Amino acid sequence: MSFPTPFLPLLLFALAPQEPAPVSAPAPSIPVRTIAATSSPVKRFALDAKQTHVALLLENHNVSLVSRAKDERLWLLSEKLFPAFDIDIAGECVFTSLTMAAYAAFKLENGEFLPATGAPDFQATTACSAIDPQGRWVWFGSERTSVQRVTPGVVGAWSVRQLGHGGSTAMALSPDGDLLAVAGADRTIRFVNSKSAQVDDKKVFEALDAPALTLAFDPKSALLVSTGEDKLLRIWTVASGKTRAKLAGHEGLVRALAFDPKSALLAAGDEKGVVKLWNMSKGEVLRELTCEGGGAVTDLEFVDKGKALLGACGINGLCLWDLSKL
Repeated sequence: MSFPTPFLPLLLFALAPQEPAPVSAPAPSIPVRTIAATSSPVKRFALDAKQTHVALLLENHNVSLVSRAKDERLWLLSEKLFPAFDIDIAGECVFTSLTMAAYAAFKLENGEFLPATGAPDFQATTACSAIDPQGRWVWFGSERTSVQRVTPGVVGAWSVRQLGHGGSTAMALSPDGDLLAVAGADRTIRFVNSKSAQVDDKKVFEALDAPALTLAFDPKSALLVSTGEDKLLRIWTVASGKTRAKLAGHEGLVRALAFDPKSALLAAGDEKGVVKLWNMSKGEVLRELTCEGGGAVTDLEFVDKGKALLGACGINGLCLWDLSKL
């Protein structure tokens, strides 16, 4: 039998013994376990400065404090009468932000309720808040064009600043608490000097395609990340107001953001229950994490000098991912 000349090289290649294709080793799995077991899924959480205690805000409106070292609950309170939507630890107090433009404060030591004051405008439901790490003030934003600052424990100590942004959609304070970033319904991000409560009219980020839903500063306050309905992560340079990068890859809306202590990694959690670890220098996904509960990721925080990641994602407790071998 004879074969056409062009066919012979293909026949010889098919008959020749082939080397097996190299098999790439699978990425090592990242250990994950559940800590701080609760009776209801965790909605938001906060750590103290030493990361020894975790304050939890549950979907059933309970608030509790957990010792990380012993993984045991220290105290539990119910806020069903005044539902909260956010929680933070500032100084020696646990703060919760309420939907009625007010806050509740509790002693970190024993959960004792402390006298609180609210913002002057109780007519608008609070859409977002930001609490100073040192407990000097609490900021509130709503569908109104103004933002309000309250000084905890001081009656009548409040300030109102007009932004003309069509209403607040997200807020974030810089790590030192001095700079407040406010996302508006008009697709902008504006800034307020938190100490003086003065609006910086010269610093306005306007390159958004949709209102930002989540904001987060990096540890050095040099970068700001915003997320929106386009599911992109926009990395802004705070000093210049320019977009440094746009990171795409999430299939659900991103509602949780956290930087590691060196600003090398950005953890982003979405409503599909997926957490992506982004390499900031390359703009690539380093690893993808999933939570056993499969619920939306609502909060994230790096702990233990960036060697672990805590996440709230629809389970009765917190997921703890061990990143020490990344």
